[in-house]
Amino acid sequence: MPNSKHVLNNHKLNQSLSSMIWITFAIFAGLFFLNLNLTGLFDVDEAIFAEASYEMLETGDYVTPQYNGEPRYHKPPLIYWVQSISMDLLGKTPLAARLPSAVFAFLTVFGFYAFISGMTGNKRLAITASIILGANLSFLVISQASTADMALNFFVVMATMGLIANLYAKQRSKVAPLFVGVVLGLAMLAKGPVSLVVPAFVVGLAVLFKPNFIYNLKCVNPFYVLLAMLITLVPWVQFVIDAKGFDFFHEFIVVHNIERFTKGMGNTQSSSHFYYVFVLMIGFFPWVLLLPNAIRTAVSGFKRRLASEDVEKALPALGFLWFVVIFVLFSFSATKLPHYILPSYAGAALMIAYRLEKMWDKPLRSYSWVWALPIVVLFSVVFLLFKYVPDIALGRIDQLPSLLQSLMHYLQNSHGIEIKDVEAQTKFVLEQDVHISSLTFALGVLTLIGVPLGLFYIYARNRAGVIILMAVNFMVLLLVAKLKTNFNFKDKK
Repeated sequence: MPNSKHVLNNHKLNQSLSSMIWITFAIFAGLFFLNLNLTGLFDVDEAIFAEASYEMLETGDYVTPQYNGEPRYHKPPLIYWVQSISMDLLGKTPLAARLPSAVFAFLTVFGFYAFISGMTGNKRLAITASIILGANLSFLVISQASTADMALNFFVVMATMGLIANLYAKQRSKVAPLFVGVVLGLAMLAKGPVSLVVPAFVVGLAVLFKPNFIYNLKCVNPFYVLLAMLITLVPWVQFVIDAKGFDFFHEFIVVHNIERFTKGMGNTQSSSHFYYVFVLMIGFFPWVLLLPNAIRTAVSGFKRRLASEDVEKALPALGFLWFVVIFVLFSFSATKLPHYILPSYAGAALMIAYRLEKMWDKPLRSYSWVWALPIVVLFSVVFLLFKYVPDIALGRIDQLPSLLQSLMHYLQNSHGIEIKDVEAQTKFVLEQDVHISSLTFALGVLTLIGVPLGLFYIYARNRAGVIILMAVNFMVLLLVAKLKTNFNFKDKK
C-alpha cells in the first residue's frame, strides 16, 4: 500500500508544477501581447509587410501581394492574409500589424509544451523546454514584429513535432501525416521551401536510424504528407499563375531563395561563417551558456538515442539534428540576418531541457565557467553602459565619463580599434536627444548577479538553479519590455 505521506507530497508537487505552468503561460502572454501598439513600425521590413497587408485589404486582391501598387514577390501570401484580417478588425495600426506574430509566438510555445508533455508524460521537461524556447531576446523581438518569421517558426515546430510524435508513438496514427501535410502547406504559404528543411532532415534521419524502416516510413507516410501539402498549397498556386503567370515563382524561388543563399542580398549583416555564434550569445542568452553541455550529452550515444523506443531519450539527439541543420545551413548562406536561425531554437531547447532534467545523473561540466562568465559579464556591461552607446557609436569620446574615455583611448591606441562612420539613417537616429531609462542599469545588475547564481546551483546539481535562472530571465525580459515604454525621444521645445 502506498505511503500516504509520499502520495501527499507527490500531489503537492503536481499542484506546484501545474501552478508554475499556468503562471509561465500568463507571463508569456504578457511578454508577447503587451506594448504591441507602443511604437510605430520603425523597422523597414515591418513597414513593408504592414503596408502590403493593408493594400491587400483595400484592393481585395488576396492572390498577389502588392506594395505601393506593384506586385511584391518576396514572400507568399499567408502573413499578408492574417495581417489584413487583423487590420480589418483593429484598423491600420501597429497593434493590428504585430498581433499575428504575437499569436503565433504564444501558439508556438504552447504547442511545443503540449507535444512534449503528450509524448513523454513529463510536464516538467515540457515546460522547461517551452521556457527555453520562448524566454530569450530573439524570440521576444520576433514575437512583436510584423514579419513572416514567427509564422514560419510556428508551422515548422508543429510539423516537426507532429512527425516525431507519430514516429515514436506506441501506436501510429494514420491521420497525423495528413495533419503535418496541411501544416507544411501553410508553412510553404508563410515563407516557402525553407520550411521543409527541418522536418525532412530531422525526421528523415530518425526514420533511417530507428529499427524497422518500413514501419517507420508508414508512421511518417511521406505520400500522405505530400498529398495534404499540395492540396493546401495548389489552389493559391493556380490562382497566382492564372493572374501573373510564373513571374512570382521566378522572383521568389530564384531571386529570393536560391540567389539570396548563394549570392547574397544587399541587406546581409555579415559574411563571416561565425556570425551566428555571436547572434546566439546575445539572442539566446542565458540558455546559450548551457548549450555546450547539452550538445555533449546529445551526441553521446547519438545513434542509440535516435533508435530508442523511448522518445524522451531520443529528444536530445533529435534536438541536435534540428539545431545543427539550421545553424550550419545559414552559417554558409551568403545572406545572413539574425532572425534566420530562430527555427533552430526549438532544437536547442530540447537538448538543454533534457540536460537539465538529467543533471542529477550526470553533473554539468564545471569548466563551463571558463567561457560562461565572460559572456555574462559582457552581456551585463552592455546594459550597464547602454546610455553611452550613442556617444560611442558616433565617436563622441570626449562626452563619455573619464574612466570610459581612458578605456576607449586605450583600445584605439593599443589595439588599433577604430570607430567607423555609421550610415546616415543610423546616424540620424543616434543623434536624437533621447531619454534612456535607468532600467538599463537595473538590467545589468540583475544579469550580473542572477545568472551566475543560477549557474552555480545548476553546476551543483540543485534544481533551484533552474528556477533561479528562469526567474531572472523572465525578470530581464519583462524589464526589457518595460524599457520600451521609457525609451522615448525627449520633447524639443
